[in-house]
Amino acid sequence: MVDSATDGGGGDSALDTFPKLLLNNAVRFRDAHATREKEFGIWQSWTWHELSEGVQDLACGLAELGFQRGDKIAIIGDNRPRLYAAMCAAQALGGIPVPMYQDAVANELQYVVDHAEVRFAIVENQEQVDKLLEIKDSCPRLECIVYANTRGLRNYEQDFLHSYQDVQEKGRARRQKDAAFLTGEIAKGKGFGYRHHPLYLRNHRQTQRRHPEPGQHSRDGQEHGESGWFAPGRRSSRLSTHGMGR
Repeated sequence: MVDSATDGGGGDSALDTFPKLLLNNAVRFRDAHATREKEFGIWQSWTWHELSEGVQDLACGLAELGFQRGDKIAIIGDNRPRLYAAMCAAQALGGIPVPMYQDAVANELQYVVDHAEVRFAIVENQEQVDKLLEIKDSCPRLECIVYANTRGLRNYEQDFLHSYQDVQEKGRARRQKDAAFLTGEIAKGKGFGYRHHPLYLRNHRQTQRRHPEPGQHSRDGQEHGESGWFAPGRRSSRLSTHGMGR
């Protein structure tokens, strides 16, 4: 279980990646809040189970589009739950997330996309789609762009553009036909080097503080509180992925 993670070695070898932790937390803390986002002044919440299902749908949908182990995927947008879920979905398939600043201009994105050999991109909205379309001819490896917000994109007809929701629907269909596919992909290994481990430990501790075992109190003396999202934030994401520095 997660409890066996330690500061010294690799922790529990069965739970050595964020996707594995997500599946574990979806069972242990099924209906507890995993992440929240304020939209139009109202807090929207996702439980660990809902988050896990969404990540698995997205991962299987990306696989349907041709995403393979070792592929790089650009993540461009604000720090929002869907884009963090995209990082975890890529990791579940053995891919490497490449987070980039949403306010970067096209030529800044071009350098990172080309240098990281990005094949896929998941972006937030039309602004990010337009920037990638502007540089696509200069980035021949870039094959597929997925967008989360459909506003303004109704008349875009490129066959390599896909909505986030459509990709998840493809993934749900894949899971119905082959339920064991993603579990096998997640079980294949870490996909990270040494510098991934401090992030794993830090976020493991955060989950343990927020979700103590039944009958126990969290470190702040409170009973079972809200949980935080365990994926690395933008500032620390460069430790475990390709990143965009300034």
